[in-house]
Amino acid sequence: ARRSWAGVDSTKVEPRGTRQFASHVELFHPDDRAAVKAVFQKSFARGEPLQHKGRLCRKDGEYRWIDSRFEPLRDEDGTILRWYGVNFDIDDQVRAQESLRLADERLARALRAASLSELSVSIAHELNQPLQAVVSNAGAFQRWLDADPPNFDHASRVAKKIIKKNKKNIRHFSGQVRPA
Repeated sequence: ARRSWAGVDSTKVEPRGTRQFASHVELFHPDDRAAVKAVFQKSFARGEPLQHKGRLCRKDGEYRWIDSRFEPLRDEDGTILRWYGVNFDIDDQVRAQESLRLADERLARALRAASLSELSVSIAHELNQPLQAVVSNAGAFQRWLDADPPNFDHASRVAKKIIKKNKKNIRHFSGQVRPA
């Protein structure tokens, strides 16, 4: 007897109208059986061709993705004499698509991380310039106070300058940064 890679005897002839493919549905992965059964029942009830993708168990127990297609053979009156079907092994294609999807997800995560990194560098640069000015002005302030005699007038002007510039910087940054 001729046997398919799933281990089903395709030459076995059953009386007309009794073949319901129940045993074939059991060959599909448990997660796919309900969908396979629904597609088969709908197609056979309407006499319409069907196409379905699912995981079919080979005779060695391995599940492989297949693309199943069935067509009815009709007589001149339109009565279905029998059904012909074919299964295409698409397992490699499905696995390659899944690998591509996972790679796309990893790339998207990497791009988000790179964007965050660029944003961090930009923020650091934006903050660094005003902070350098604060340090420079504070240094001048310290020199005026350390002078002998201390120059309180210049120190006071520098202190006012530091306060004025940093109030401006605070307004600038608080206008750019919005709470999430």
